[in-house]
This record gives sequence, C-alpha cells and structure tokens, in this order.
Amino acid sequence: MPDPAVRDLTVRDLAATDSAGREAAGRDPDVGGPGARGPGGRAPAAEQGRDRPVPADAGFAGWLASVHDLVEAYFVLEDPAAVEAESVELLVETELGPALLPGRETGPETGPETGPETGPDAGSGAERGPGGGLLLRGFVDRIDVLPGGGLRVVDYKTGRIPHESGEAAAMFQLKFYALALLQLRGTVPDELRLLYLPAGQWLSYSPDADELRRFARVLDALWTAIRTAGREGDFPPRRSGMCRFCRHRERCPEWGGTPPPYPGWPSTDDEPLPDDG
Repeated sequence: MPDPAVRDLTVRDLAATDSAGREAAGRDPDVGGPGARGPGGRAPAAEQGRDRPVPADAGFAGWLASVHDLVEAYFVLEDPAAVEAESVELLVETELGPALLPGRETGPETGPETGPETGPDAGSGAERGPGGGLLLRGFVDRIDVLPGGGLRVVDYKTGRIPHESGEAAAMFQLKFYALALLQLRGTVPDELRLLYLPAGQWLSYSPDADELRRFARVLDALWTAIRTAGREGDFPPRRSGMCRFCRHRERCPEWGGTPPPYPGWPSTDDEPLPDDG
C-alpha cells in the first residue's frame, strides 16, 4: 500500500530545459501539478546534486567557486524579487501541547503565548518543556507569504535529491517545522518546499492539520523510544549501504566487532519513562 504521505509530492525538474524554459518554469510556482515532473523526468547524474568535494589544498578559492555554483543554481530556481519572505533563519521553539498530543498532561505554561523559555540554556538536560510537552526547536531557512496569505516553509539543500522512494522521508524535517508553526501560530503552512540547488530541482508538499497531529504522536513516540533505548543501552546495529563510510566497523557487532562499555544515559535527565504496564 503506498505511503499516504507521498500523495501530493511535487517535483520540479529544471535541469533538462533550456535557459529560457528553466527561468519560466523555475519562477512560476503554478507550473505543473501534483506529481508532475519536468522534461526527461530527472536531471542527468552529473547534475543530481552529487557532492563535489574541494581538495584540501584548494583552500578558500575552491570553496568560493563551489558557493558560486550554488548561487547560480539558486537564481535559476527562483527570482528573489518575486519572493515575499516573512523571515529567514527563524528560530522556532515550542512545546507540543494537549491539542496536538491528546492524553499528554501539560501544565499552564504550555502554549504559543508562553512556551518554553529561550536562551542558550533553554532545554538543556531536559527534553520536555516546563508544561511537560515535547520540546521542538530548530532554525527555518525561510518562511514565505503566498499571494493568498498562506505560508510556505522553504529549506535549502546542497546534497543530492532523493529518489522517488525517499521523497516522503526527505520531508521529515519540514514537517517538524510545520508542526512547530501549527503549535506557535495555530495555522498549517500551505506548502513545504525543499530547494535542491545543485540538482536544479525542488520538492513541494502540502500538509494538512490531521497529518501534522499524527506526526506529533510519531515524534513523541520516537523520542520516548530513544530515551528508553538510552536508559537501557539497547542500540541494535543495522547493516546498510552507509556502512561503507563508517570508521567504527571494527567496534560494530554487525562486522564482528565489540563496542566499548556503555557509559549510561545522562544523569541530568530525570524525566520518568512511560510505564509499560
């Protein structure tokens, strides 16, 4: 059964069009429709956002050249004069309250008006807010105001664009931001957009309130599972294609290694784990 989270993903592929076509398609948010793909389906492999590491001796000049490529790619994707950005690099920090986590008791401090305290020490040593709700914190690259007054959450990516099977997973981060905005402002962003600069493509998705409420429960359960594993020291290994990049295979049971002794969960976390009974 297809993952319902993929139902409205839209991909814009600009790399296979000519210069004028790229400009027109990239700057018009209404080009194509849900599930639409540009000419050729996807960009050639060389343009798929593959990382191009700069040699160590290239120094600043090499780094600057790579930045130049990304900036050029951005101007193909968007006309910044046509973007009404409400904010850039916005810190969102909130505590999920009972409206998004039914059954989770929270105190009077919870809510968009009086959420958790901010500052360099906010949330350190505790994963729940002062009201008992799950803390969400992150920096949003950009929030746009759409012509109809809605919001669009934008995140810039410098890596490769995922294959179709991984598109829903790529939206996890933006759903996190959308959930924080729903808690803080009481509104669901109209669009979540990932701009993959080297690939000349973007992914777009429109969430709904019910989906974000389900996502809140997923986050809460995920964090509980992480803390349970942390307290018990239970971190089962899982072999994958990423293992070839790992420098710790000699310590991994999947590769015949023995991990070092587990130092234990941080003593600053005094929050009780849920009762399994």
